[in-house]
Amino acid sequence: MCEPGQVFTKRINPEVAAAYLPLLLRPGATMSAFLRDDFYHIDGWVHQAIGQAILEGQYIDETELIRQRHVPVALVAGQQDPIHDLTYLGELSFPLCRNQPLIIPEAGHLVFWENTRAVNALLKYFADHCFAAS
Repeated sequence: MCEPGQVFTKRINPEVAAAYLPLLLRPGATMSAFLRDDFYHIDGWVHQAIGQAILEGQYIDETELIRQRHVPVALVAGQQDPIHDLTYLGELSFPLCRNQPLIIPEAGHLVFWENTRAVNALLKYFADHCFAAS
């Protein structure tokens, strides 16, 4: 198990990364070398800034930000996301494309990586129907 303070640092410990990275994929999925290596190439300042904002309570409430905007929203989540509680998504009170969160089958937190076809189909639907209608 790893804590946000261990992950969101300028230089992540390889042992912490080994515990954290599998959480981004659906349970049982294999982490590709490309994805693992890409994680290590993210600028360390990005990790550190995210972590600092979380720990200091300075991050923006994204749901409140969405409520204040009058633009269509496509909320996409992986059906097997081990990070987010999908029941929470159904409780959000702002207009959504198709009037519900768009749940991607056979995907964890990185939906675009694990089920690219489904994500692309939903993006097309969103562009054609939800976004075009606004």
